[in-house]
Amino acid sequence: KDHRIIYIHSVTNEGLINTLNKGIDLCRGKYIARMDADDVSAAERLQLQYDLMENNPDVIVCGTGIINFDINKKEDVVNVYENDTDLKVELIFSCPFAHPTVLIRTDIIHNRKIRYNQDFKFAEDYELWTRLCNEGKMRNINLPLLRYRKHANQVSEISAVKQQITANKIRKNYLQLLKINFTESELEIHNIFCTSEKLSQLSLFKTSQWLKKLVQQLSSSTNNNTIREHVKNHWLRKAYQSRFNTGQLLRFLISPITWTRPVNIVEVLRITTRQLLQWK
Repeated sequence: KDHRIIYIHSVTNEGLINTLNKGIDLCRGKYIARMDADDVSAAERLQLQYDLMENNPDVIVCGTGIINFDINKKEDVVNVYENDTDLKVELIFSCPFAHPTVLIRTDIIHNRKIRYNQDFKFAEDYELWTRLCNEGKMRNINLPLLRYRKHANQVSEISAVKQQITANKIRKNYLQLLKINFTESELEIHNIFCTSEKLSQLSLFKTSQWLKKLVQQLSSSTNNNTIREHVKNHWLRKAYQSRFNTGQLLRFLISPITWTRPVNIVEVLRITTRQLLQWK
């Protein structure tokens, strides 16, 4: 037995968010580590995160990369953005942290009275990062230091629609926090862009126009190259998964997003070739 370990048993099922907040209330150590019972953490994970945060006192949260695995033992390594600027830009589009990997400074959480919000069930971690990002720097270690078990009973599987609706609310709040001007139509375009796997599911012209506007507005407050790179990466990744018709391919090729500098000409050619081969 280890006297440092305190087992807390809940008599009733209080739900995930209440249980997470109860755990935070009980924490007295310097850091709060997060992990789910059915995941597998690498032996060196906490040491690497601890060392990073001890050497960088301005960092308030640190996550890691993961390996997704399922019942069939299929594995998928998930890389993550590492630096503060990238993580805060990526929050515009998606949650940049794997929740079970995070290490958080306890004093920030307690002193600012920051807790998970019940109003954002199914994406409570994503919403937490959009508030916590103003309190200090964020980091990820881009190493697969946790094996994340995928199964049919996960929230992301059984409540996908509710999770998507909640994520849409979070993105709206974050855009407002960043003082981004948008219409309801543009917000809808943004959320569809963030949740769709393929560009072919979108209006390429309207989406391109919105992304151009987003980059222009963020350029004054964020590293211009960072926001441009994130937008381009999302655009090209979704394009590769698409099956364009002739008109869509033309719109993709004339879009300024496709040719954002530095131009990834190899990826553009790969996407174009893939589309042409699909037409055969």
